[in-house]
Amino acid sequence: SREVEDQDTQPFSVCILADLSGSMGAGTRRENQLAVLNSLYLSMRTILPDDKLYIYGHTGRYSPEIYTFYSPYDTEYEKNIQNYYELEWCQNYDGPVVEAIHKKVRERTDDRVIFISLSDGEPWGDEYGGPETNAEFKTILEKTRRDSFVTVGIGIKAPHVQKLYTYSKVVWDLEDLPKEVSGVINKVVRSEFK
Repeated sequence: SREVEDQDTQPFSVCILADLSGSMGAGTRRENQLAVLNSLYLSMRTILPDDKLYIYGHTGRYSPEIYTFYSPYDTEYEKNIQNYYELEWCQNYDGPVVEAIHKKVRERTDDRVIFISLSDGEPWGDEYGGPETNAEFKTILEKTRRDSFVTVGIGIKAPHVQKLYTYSKVVWDLEDLPKEVSGVINKVVRSEFK
């Protein structure tokens, strides 16, 4: 019956983007982010089909570099995530990275996508950063939203996410990061996909 159908969640994909910038080396940010990636990977694998999960990281010295930890084309998360600490933790070219990932995910699916960005600061890189860059990044996020990406910003001791994403959470106590992130995701699923 119709009633039963309404209780089911609409199909969606999840895309997670991790900040691999140099500033993430401060305190326990890297460790806590890794714990979140691992727990999201494990929990999403239980609720989503294999081909509906994407986990990326990004950094880059002079230009953006995107690392695939998990995608429908490369499902070996445990193997890929082993390189996490060895990557070159440099800058965050958020705008071009989000553009590229939006394109990658859209080549694969027409689903609505929960897009979760973990980040500890504003866009910054080689000749990249400041008010114009921030405005451009905002425009890129708006473009993804019009294309059925539900944007979620997790600020790792970084309040800038509140200005950018539809849903956001600033986490000051990093021990709480996994709990806070799953709380936001539950809220998004309830609000957007019922």
